[in-house]
Amino acid sequence: MDTKRIDILMATYNGGAFLAQQLRSLQNQTFTNWELWIHDDGSTDQTLDIIAEFVKLDSRIHWIRDDIKYKNPAYNFLNLLPFSQAPFCI
Repeated sequence: MDTKRIDILMATYNGGAFLAQQLRSLQNQTFTNWELWIHDDGSTDQTLDIIAEFVKLDSRIHWIRDDIKYKNPAYNFLNLLPFSQAPFCI
């Protein structure tokens, strides 16, 4: 386990208007030893297309595609915790 890596957990739902900007912001940070885990909760806007594009371009970004729809932001976020293997996650 890399003790200096962090995992970023992102629960999405219809956030397409701001998602690309948010992902580019993560990519532009000076600290680069991170992995991003994304789970979407059934978006109907362009969120899924944006996630797919960023997953293709950056191997640090992982999309959990299990078709589970929690309809609850807290449960959506908690679903991501088991995927984190880093000593810290945000």
